[in-house]
Amino acid sequence: MTVDWKAFLRRLRAYPTGIHKIRPPATQERIRAVEEKVGKLPSELADMLGLFNGAELFKKNGFMLSLFGLTEEPPLPPFEWGEEWYIDRFTPMWRHEGKNRQNDWAIAMMNYGELILLDGQGKIKKWDTSERTWAPGNVSFDQWLEEVLREGDEFLNED
Repeated sequence: MTVDWKAFLRRLRAYPTGIHKIRPPATQERIRAVEEKVGKLPSELADMLGLFNGAELFKKNGFMLSLFGLTEEPPLPPFEWGEEWYIDRFTPMWRHEGKNRQNDWAIAMMNYGELILLDGQGKIKKWDTSERTWAPGNVSFDQWLEEVLREGDEFLNED
């Protein structure tokens, strides 16, 4: 199933200025260079990277979610973007740390420490980095993006 990234971006851009920080698209050259190192990107990620190269979403005393992009040249300053929070940095570390992870892609980090992964079947799964356990249930990429928008609205409306 393909993700309608253009529709997702339109929804993000409907929020007030400053709620999201969306990076410019990755170049095709950068995408190819990363694929040579970590493998062919799933179409869902390649499509996203053609529109934006990562984003920080739902800012309220910090961002709720960092959606990973690809490393850039020159690198972004560490205070602007987490040094390891890139698909091409986090994915190899994730794959190296355990069995049955070769088809996983690290794609995002929630502000409470949940790592978001895209598996080889196009499903999103969640790893609790503090408990070192899986969160229950896998969902499609589209379902997860809807969940992100719903949780983001709740996050922004919390007291």
